[in-house]
Amino acid sequence: MMFASVPVELGFIASLSRPGGNVTGTTYTDLHTPTKFLEILRDARPSVRRMAVLRNPSYPGMLNYSVVFERAAESVGIRLQYFDVARTGEVSAALEKIAASRPDALGFAQDPVIEPRIPEVTAFARQAKLMSIGTTSQWAESGGLFAYSPDPIHLVGRTASYVDRILRGAKPADLPVEQPSKFEFVINLKTANEIGLKVPHTLLLRADRVIE
Repeated sequence: MMFASVPVELGFIASLSRPGGNVTGTTYTDLHTPTKFLEILRDARPSVRRMAVLRNPSYPGMLNYSVVFERAAESVGIRLQYFDVARTGEVSAALEKIAASRPDALGFAQDPVIEPRIPEVTAFARQAKLMSIGTTSQWAESGGLFAYSPDPIHLVGRTASYVDRILRGAKPADLPVEQPSKFEFVINLKTANEIGLKVPHTLLLRADRVIE
């Protein structure tokens, strides 16, 4: 497996350290990612208290991941409000509801249903003067403020190493699942200027890439 989300909770493996069956590989998230994701918003604007989250609850693992996300939000003092869409055509209506709720920030949970509408969602966030953060670099590249995610190229390479070992005779049950170890933090400064946010210098120093 590659880019897996909560594989234990979904029943694909017994545990990360001992998969126990015929499946192993890499995951796209770990227990620390949601906290770091939210800390970026808090560091950018300490007054942030409520974040709207656009998600597709039907995406495999999304509800399980949301439980982890909720715990992370509590630890940093941010309350989450979910706006669910099951089909691409529901995105516009969800954005209207988000606008009416007047959150402090907008978060995007990556999935194939919402992904085609990322440009529309990031444009909405800019127009509403909302800080926004997504779980893929595409978010910042399309006009979102921040993106924090595992480096997909690195994960592909790590997954390929599993294929190599299995073809050489290793048993998947004996190969611990690898969580992401290399992340990419992207800041879109053009968007920051558009929404009137002065990005702290400490955040700029942490960024792997700055879009100007």
